[in-house]
Amino acid sequence: MIMSDHGFTTFDRAVHVNAWLAHRGFLTLEGPPRDDSTLANLNWKETEAYALGLNGLYLNRKGREKHGIVENERQADALLANLREQLLAWRDPTNGEKVMTSVAEVHAAVQNRATAPDLILGYAPGYRASWQTGVGATPAEELEGNRDAWIGDHCIDPAFVPGVLFTNFAVAPASYSIRDLPAVIFQQFNISR
Repeated sequence: MIMSDHGFTTFDRAVHVNAWLAHRGFLTLEGPPRDDSTLANLNWKETEAYALGLNGLYLNRKGREKHGIVENERQADALLANLREQLLAWRDPTNGEKVMTSVAEVHAAVQNRATAPDLILGYAPGYRASWQTGVGATPAEELEGNRDAWIGDHCIDPAFVPGVLFTNFAVAPASYSIRDLPAVIFQQFNISR
């Protein structure tokens, strides 16, 4: 039995999310864009949102971030809706393809709300957060061809990289998730719970 919680796809285009945010006024820099900066060159008093990690987008929330400016949930909700709409409309100028296919809001009931991102970005196949986005840098360009040896990844919209289940025995047709694996194992080996 083999099960994976995700599949794999190509990584052709690197997405610099902080550059996209800066070009649209959601993020403000102190000085020129830099590939090597890790949120250090942000003007936090004028930055509403920033990206850090491979799929996370954060609001600069008052009370969570040290210099937060997004003051309340009403302001946050409007900002999140605006960001979601613009991210889903984002097209790659080199080929006209969508860069994002899903943008999901992290529910307020999430346990680690103090550290969880506000939005989870679902990149289209072939696109992925750049290494610079992963560490919070803000290069000048929004998109660039991936010139790295790392040419495949799974950090995109999960709808395009579903998990798989392979067995050498028949499994009743159904849509399985990783949560179902223990029950399938128990059933196969006649183990009572």
